[in-house]
Amino acid sequence: MIHMLNAAADRVKWTRSGAAKRAACLVAAAYAVKTLYPIISKHLKQTGHGKEKEARGAAENRETLHCTEIPGKKPSPGVNADFFKQLLELRKILFPKLVTTETGWLCLHSVALISRTFLSIYVAGLDGKIVKSIVEKKPRTFIIKLIKWLLIAIPATFVNSAIRYLECKLALAFRTRLVDHAYETYFTNQTYYKVINMDGRLANPDQSLTEDIMMFSQSVAHLYSNLTKPILDVILTSYTLIQTATSRGASPIGPTLLAGLVVYATAKVLKACSPKFGKLVAEEAHRKGYLRYVHSRIIANVEEIAFYRGHKVEMKQLQKSYKALADQMNLILSKRLWYIMIEQFLMKYVWSGSGLIMVAVPIITATGFADGEDGQKQAMVSERTEAFTTARNLLASGADAIERIMSSYKEVQEGMHLLITGPNGCGKSSLFRILSGLWPVYEGVLYKPPPQHMFYIPQRPYMSLGSLRDQVIYPDSVDDMHDKGYTDHDLECILHNVHLYHIVQREGGWDAIMDWKDVLSGGEKQRMGMARMFYHRKYHTHLLQFDGEGGWRFEQLNTAVRLTLSEEKQKLESQLAGIPKMQQRLDELCKILGEDSVLKTIRNEDKTS
Repeated sequence: MIHMLNAAADRVKWTRSGAAKRAACLVAAAYAVKTLYPIISKHLKQTGHGKEKEARGAAENRETLHCTEIPGKKPSPGVNADFFKQLLELRKILFPKLVTTETGWLCLHSVALISRTFLSIYVAGLDGKIVKSIVEKKPRTFIIKLIKWLLIAIPATFVNSAIRYLECKLALAFRTRLVDHAYETYFTNQTYYKVINMDGRLANPDQSLTEDIMMFSQSVAHLYSNLTKPILDVILTSYTLIQTATSRGASPIGPTLLAGLVVYATAKVLKACSPKFGKLVAEEAHRKGYLRYVHSRIIANVEEIAFYRGHKVEMKQLQKSYKALADQMNLILSKRLWYIMIEQFLMKYVWSGSGLIMVAVPIITATGFADGEDGQKQAMVSERTEAFTTARNLLASGADAIERIMSSYKEVQEGMHLLITGPNGCGKSSLFRILSGLWPVYEGVLYKPPPQHMFYIPQRPYMSLGSLRDQVIYPDSVDDMHDKGYTDHDLECILHNVHLYHIVQREGGWDAIMDWKDVLSGGEKQRMGMARMFYHRKYHTHLLQFDGEGGWRFEQLNTAVRLTLSEEKQKLESQLAGIPKMQQRLDELCKILGEDSVLKTIRNEDKTS
């Protein structure tokens, strides 16, 4: 090895230590290639498997993302035109008119962003002057410039804090506007029912109405900040750099073309190498929503699961859902590892090298920085140092702005009341679902009064959030109750009728607020539904009876006759309930005694006749 180094040094006129350093670099490079090549090859092979795994996971969770691809053309990440079209449509919701709270926050935010850009340019020039005073060895000038630098830091830090504050206020204003619109739409025309029971496109409406709106609002506000300020930075810093170069007699064309070429090449390389982060993150959000749905499903059915002892099955479902989420997150992390490596190399090192060239060439070639007589050399050195420091700071600010812009594209019958009766399965509930608009009418014509003139009581009792009074008058508010002329005494009479008055004292009065679905028993919930019926509709005048075989009978309701018949029915049911057991015991006694029963003889005679 030593002889090889000596021979190489003699041939290319290297020193022995220089040849040894170059040999060590070659060995390190060869080892790096040998180590990284299998890893990169394995990553490229697993890319196809990752896509298949992603599709399988989406199918398992019943959450599919639909996308349209042009045949024969591989789509690549870029600016999502559909997103901006949808954003323009949402603008009508976010800004319903010109003068709004959101417009005010947006204007203040814009002023703060513009102020920060001008402060950045001023600080860059001040840095250059500070360095110049150091080179010229002027302590008094240095102290004055340093004091200015510290003083300008006060408004600069305030503006930085104001930008974050105004961005959060703008996001909160957007969220409030979207939440109001979403809630109004969700509770119009039974949309909340149709979304859950008749439309499977939205698997987790609770997530869409809460977390998704919050994330979207924050993203929109952050997107505005991450696009507006960088664009301003690029425009103003470019203008300042060009003006500086022109004033010194240098041509800005070469550095400008180099900057455009480097940015264009970087964008092309990152676009070609970038995974579909939008689709990957959307799939991650869907799997998070499905995991939350599994948890809420267990909570809603906890009693039934406990009766069945189905905890093992439910635990497996939870583990399966979490594993699907963890796999998706690992897939994103693995793809992000290599992408960030390429991105950092291009945006930090390639851009830094290009920036040095862009700053150095105008300073070297500028006539305003040329050395004159010996007495002017020291002054020219300090001038070049000031220009280099200022240009470097401005260029760093512009490069950071372009990086944020590029990164932003990755991330985005009046008087008549009716009682309907019939056996199980005859269609009572189906009729009410059609009348209330929950189910569509496919044939025939449906005539019905306005919704405010009808009141439905579902089979499953529902207890709302609020006081005990709110449970009786639901869905009315307290103001609605007073408008109808009801008082708490009237509500007490209603609870007396359904044998629920005891809960008023038991739970602490009408204003007691509790989780009533857990406080009231199953029977009390059913009677609370009857109390609501008495509050909204006091009586029935007609009867619609289904026979369970497609027939029906509609007649005026005679309450006295119906109550008499109902009491007679209950009496006969109680008397006949024990007959099968009595008949069985009679047969056993006849068998033991070896005698026939008189009732058996009568039954045989009836069969013979």
